[in-house]
Amino acid sequence: MIFCNFPVLDKFIKLSPRATILLIEEVQIYSQVVYSIYQRENGIQPNYPFLLFDENFKEIAEPVTVHHPLLFDFNSASLKKKLFQRITMMLDTDEKLEIEKIYNELTQYLNHKIFENLEIKVDISESCKLEDVFKLLKITISDSSTSIFEKSQLILNLLKEFSTPHLIIFVGLGSLITLEEFGFMIETVNLNQQQVLFLENRPLENLKNIKQIHLDIDLVSWEKML
Repeated sequence: MIFCNFPVLDKFIKLSPRATILLIEEVQIYSQVVYSIYQRENGIQPNYPFLLFDENFKEIAEPVTVHHPLLFDFNSASLKKKLFQRITMMLDTDEKLEIEKIYNELTQYLNHKIFENLEIKVDISESCKLEDVFKLLKITISDSSTSIFEKSQLILNLLKEFSTPHLIIFVGLGSLITLEEFGFMIETVNLNQQQVLFLENRPLENLKNIKQIHLDIDLVSWEKML
């Protein structure tokens, strides 16, 4: 269970265990909340606190924030590490030994057939972790999306497979995709059993299966299930 709070609220609000829209009409407040999230990501104490915590008032650690889908790094160090771990888990013992054997044969060939003729000492380690082999092969996560909507869907599915954060935050996604596409995003969130907060500045109508928390221009808040 995740709650959020920021200065203009008279009480903290509970997020849905799946998809929640937090609609902040006042541009200045919306801007302050977005900047607060940005500061937290960069290890800076926010000037305008946007708090995320559980029922024991423990801060939610490292939520994943998507400020713009096109800027999301599918090959960040953390995601690549999870990818390599997944590949390693898929290999059986014989396959791991075969990869290590091939690597050792290559290093022995280079050490004894190529580098032995150099006037300087050159050595290639014959012991190598599988993760280092994967880096050498330049394994990357492919992005074949053709629209912002497809990229947003890919982000959800990628985080489902490799990251599983406590909370995913999309900033202003409603301005980048259609309402129909937004509906598909909600379906994906529910199917993946992820907890996602959509931070928005303009009303999104005719959506279903999503909790909406609305802070209007007069800073009056209410919530409803759509």
